[in-house]
Amino acid sequence: MGTPALEIRRRGFPLCIEKARLITESHRQTEGEPPIIRYAKAFSHMLDNMPVLIDGDELLVGEGASRPWGAEIDPLLGVWREEEVRAAAAEGIVSVDGMDWPLFRELGKYWETRCSEYMQSKLFDERIFRYLQIGVTLPPMKRKDEFRGAYAGSGLCLSFAFTDCYADFSRWLNGLNPILEEAEEELRNLRYFHLEDVDKKLFLEAAILVLKAVIRLAGRYAGAAEALAENE
Repeated sequence: MGTPALEIRRRGFPLCIEKARLITESHRQTEGEPPIIRYAKAFSHMLDNMPVLIDGDELLVGEGASRPWGAEIDPLLGVWREEEVRAAAAEGIVSVDGMDWPLFRELGKYWETRCSEYMQSKLFDERIFRYLQIGVTLPPMKRKDEFRGAYAGSGLCLSFAFTDCYADFSRWLNGLNPILEEAEEELRNLRYFHLEDVDKKLFLEAAILVLKAVIRLAGRYAGAAEALAENE
């Protein structure tokens, strides 16, 4: 068996909007539901519908974008400006070949007043604005209504914060079914004595939705790998 080839890319990452499209599709169907449930449903919808991609030399699979080496726009943080994307493409940082620009603009319009940057901007007073103008957080803001852009990266996380710092890897690598069963049992045994118990119920329901979605995603990859193996 030969050694798999190592490929590294530093520029020209395909900029993808499939993740943003699926998140938006789910959010439009869940207006009025608790935020944590909306995020869980959006994450599940994304995992159920993102393309399953397996490269011939990969030993560990799990593409984080809808195209190989792609970078997916995450709309929850902010809104990408078209002129900035085109400028980045002109510099060769990203590739926008095949970009659906009408859909790109439609998604931006939807999240313009729903992303976290918009919600945070409503809390800015003069002191906070002057602080952000200094450039301690980059890039420096010029106007109070300025959005500094959404995050884009190769990953399927859906969060306002980083989610890759969980330390108990052995528990997760032993399988998600025991964790799913633990959450389901906790939900069955939950008693509502305080308002916090309602929050716990929503958290457990969201966790169950997400765990089941990740298990389904693993099954999709298993099916794709089996199909590839039949042709080897």
